[in-house]
Amino acid sequence: MSINVTFPEELLIAAREEKETFSRKVIIYTLGHLYQEGKISAGIGAQVLGCDKYTFYTQIGRAHV
Repeated sequence: MSINVTFPEELLIAAREEKETFSRKVIIYTLGHLYQEGKISAGIGAQVLGCDKYTFYTQIGRAHV
């Protein structure tokens, strides 16, 4: 299953982000919040990101989630 979310291009310009970088950040923020709320485990978050749990924790930590 996949979910597509569309953001206006102005948001990318305002954030000064490339599409791929912005998309990755949105995924990390979303997974981080779901993890904080107890809705997913670190294992699921890591699986979605395609990394191990340590990297998942590092990514959400860098994102200040």
